Parts: sequence; C-alpha cells; structure tokens
Amino acid sequence: MDDPTGTLPWRDEYAALFGDRDGLLFALRHRWERTCQAQLDTHLPEEVLDERYRELHRSNAGILRILERYAAGLTAGLTAGPSEAVARAS
Repeated sequence: MDDPTGTLPWRDEYAALFGDRDGLLFALRHRWERTCQAQLDTHLPEEVLDERYRELHRSNAGILRILERYAAGLTAGLTAGPSEAVARAS
C-alpha cells in the first residue's frame, strides 16, 4: 500500500472477503483503530507516546492515505494526536 495517491486497491477476488469497496475501507479503518489501541499506551510519557504515534503513522502511511482519500467523515482520528487516536479507537 505504498501508492502515494491513496488509491484504494481493488480486485474482483476482494469481493469474497469484503463484499465491496466500502467493506474494504471499513476493514482498513478497523485495522488502523485496533493498531492504535494495541500499540499506544496513554500511560506513557507524552514524548514517548508522540514518538510511537509518529512511528505508527509512518508504518501505516499507505492505509492512512487511502482512508483520508476515500473515507471522508471517518478521518477525525487520523490526524488527531496520539491520545485522541487511542480514545477514538476505544
């Protein structure tokens, strides 16, 4: 998912797993939320939490570009800080 345009990848085979493109977007959004929830501990010092959030953003940049492009209205947690992202993912 390194497409810099944020184009949603789609193949006919995906329909068996996700139903349609909206289902794939939902799955990607769910993955991002669970990733934040699992890897961001709000009890860490703020500077450590911020660095982990930046690392997550870098390692999930392709997914985030897709969500930002296609999932308007669902992206509030994508650009929020780490504490807000964890809170929204909970």
